[in-house]
Amino acid sequence: MNTCSRRSMPIEELDRLESEGALTRFAEPLEVDGSGGDPLIVFVVNTKSKYQKHFWVDADHKWFAPTTILHRGQQDHLILTVFRNIAEFDRYRQVAIQQVVNKFLFTTVIPADSLDLIRAVLELDPHSLWLNALRVYFSPPSEVTERLARACLRGDDRNQFDRVLKVLKDRGAQ
Repeated sequence: MNTCSRRSMPIEELDRLESEGALTRFAEPLEVDGSGGDPLIVFVVNTKSKYQKHFWVDADHKWFAPTTILHRGQQDHLILTVFRNIAEFDRYRQVAIQQVVNKFLFTTVIPADSLDLIRAVLELDPHSLWLNALRVYFSPPSEVTERLARACLRGDDRNQFDRVLKVLKDRGAQ
């Protein structure tokens, strides 16, 4: 059962999803004490993805060491991390997003697959001002792409979007 949505699924449906490759079951059951009352946040990284290094949440990788991870496990090509609460996951998410934004702002060599990387990291926060601006900047010119990016923004970020796009365009013209 999903503790946030309270949705559950019959075993037969899980079997079907697993047979179609849409679901991976872990060989060992996940033992987590979630008695703190907050919903647990489960984050899974596919290590076969060429972008997986941008999602590391392992202290051995030095750039992020979460303090309230309840469980780390690995099976096949998946790394599973369980965060105790949304605040810790938000802290991780902001660090990961900032790493990618900095990659584009402070380097002179921009990878050819930039748009794919930006789309992958947008999974962490589809409302990110900088990631949405980067998506528009690296996409072929399209009114639809820009409208979609603007629709994803919240609050004051909508007012800042044009300024951020201008910063990116000015940087690209240098």
